[in-house]
Amino acid sequence: MQWVTTTQVLEALKGSNEPAWQQFCDYFHPIVANFARKLGLSATDAEDAAQETMVEFLKAFRNGKYDREQGRLCNWLLGVAKRVILNLRGNRPLERLIADKTTGTSFWDMIKDDHSIKHTWDTEWRRMVLTRCLEQARRETSDDYIEYSTSVDMKTPGYIGAHVTIQLAYLNVTETMWIEVQTSLDGTNWDDDPVFSFRIESTPNPNQISCILFDMAWFRLAFKRDTLIDFIDILAKYQGWKYQTN
Repeated sequence: MQWVTTTQVLEALKGSNEPAWQQFCDYFHPIVANFARKLGLSATDAEDAAQETMVEFLKAFRNGKYDREQGRLCNWLLGVAKRVILNLRGNRPLERLIADKTTGTSFWDMIKDDHSIKHTWDTEWRRMVLTRCLEQARRETSDDYIEYSTSVDMKTPGYIGAHVTIQLAYLNVTETMWIEVQTSLDGTNWDDDPVFSFRIESTPNPNQISCILFDMAWFRLAFKRDTLIDFIDILAKYQGWKYQTN
């Protein structure tokens, strides 16, 4: 699984790249919207501010006004967002600019505190970075932490069924293993849905499961883990059988 970096997105934005624009908005629209709400705008006004910030950023970026050598994207986008929010504030009636009706804190009282603004923005930015990291980790867990057994040909030797036994020995008693039995007609293209799926706990240790398979041309085992931190010893074996005639 490959990371798509901010630098890659910005490079793609230099042209008319709709997927890159969508990705940029997915990353940064929530930051600006949350930031605007924290500064007292209503949910509707915050969404308007976020959308306008995205558009203003894109126009300025394509006009060459953003220079990475002069500062971080984080700080430059903050400047755009502040201008948009202040302009939006100027076009809203006063009663819509109350941030917290329980304390009476006004939007203007909050917006003039630059230190608080920067702290709020940095908090939202870090939240975005953490969210992206967690999403990437989940994708890598679902795609990369999978190992497959040797594919077993049932068709050529004429097996009508097989008894499969799997034993796992854990070094870390907190880990969990998911095992799927996958089938195929040709040993190359595997069915999307497994015929069996097991969640194997680390207790008892070692742990053993077994299943009976019928009427399939090929099968294999898929071993899925939630981490790759520790070693798990896996012993899998099968015994096939054929029709018996007298």
